[in-house]
Amino acid sequence: MWSIMDALERNFLGLFRFGGREPRDSFVLYAMAAFALAVLVMILVYVPLLLDSMVVVRDAVRDHPPTATLITGRGLWLFDIDGPNLHLVPAVGRIVLGATVIILVLALLLAASVSRRLHDRGRSGFGGLLPFPFLLISFVSLLWLAGDLPLPTPPWSLLLTVLLLANLLYLGSLALLGHCLIGPGEAGGNRFGPDPLA
Repeated sequence: MWSIMDALERNFLGLFRFGGREPRDSFVLYAMAAFALAVLVMILVYVPLLLDSMVVVRDAVRDHPPTATLITGRGLWLFDIDGPNLHLVPAVGRIVLGATVIILVLALLLAASVSRRLHDRGRSGFGGLLPFPFLLISFVSLLWLAGDLPLPTPPWSLLLTVLLLANLLYLGSLALLGHCLIGPGEAGGNRFGPDPLA
């Protein structure tokens, strides 16, 4: 059984080592630590951005009383503003860019470990790339939908359909990859190297 420190040390030292095999316990502990770090960073980045957005909306409601209402209470924050008010929505481009950077850093931290873990299952490490095309399509569709891309905007229904399908395919491919990663490794040596538990 691996300790969290052993798993972190093993995987940080192998950050750029895509060959060989990775035991399941070591991978799971390292992946959990990497995901926890990503969630913490997202909280630190997005909570201030969302709080700032709430202040902008509150001020807009206060400054336009005939066309806007705000209802607040314990755990409740509802507003209604008549007319187009996209300027009140936080900059989607900044949100998507921040999420992209965080996900790319997470992917870099996990890439070699995922490859080695797939090798331990007797599979190619390239299988770890399966979710990324769908994630890219989702990010581009979201930016396009928000009008943050210098392209003519197609019908919203088309973009929303593409976004929905890309997200569903992303989640499906992520589930398939997760299933491959948590299964038991092949006993004994395989074409990727000796059994890491031997």
